[in-house]
Amino acid sequence: MLRRILACLSSYFPSDKNLPIEDTTNETNPAISHVLHLLTLDEYSSPIPSRLEYLYEYRTTEKPIGPRLADGSINWQCDCLGGGSMVAHRCGFYFRNMYRCMSQVDDDEDVNVKCPEEFIEWAACIQQMCGTCIMKCLRS
Repeated sequence: MLRRILACLSSYFPSDKNLPIEDTTNETNPAISHVLHLLTLDEYSSPIPSRLEYLYEYRTTEKPIGPRLADGSINWQCDCLGGGSMVAHRCGFYFRNMYRCMSQVDDDEDVNVKCPEEFIEWAACIQQMCGTCIMKCLRS
């Protein structure tokens, strides 16, 4: 079924099969752009051509472990952040602001002193969304 859809769609797109797509949602590096590769049914069933061999390196790239990437930016997909569910949650905007603030705190500085507003905004969002039962669980 998917192959039929790909074959049908290939006739609607221009002949340039490498279409750049700007990613405006990337918070760590807004200059990163993506490329959409359109394949015909024959290309899909044949081995990867030499012009696309760089795609093999994506298989060997290891998934980063921990809250920080190698360049020091925040790993929003880390399991410690709920695998992205805390970030994509309805209150994720407040959580991201709180986490960014807490990430900028020095080791000798107390997080509670520097980021109370961000935590209060996040907790208020959670409380409004889920009611008081969540806050009771957070207190215990």
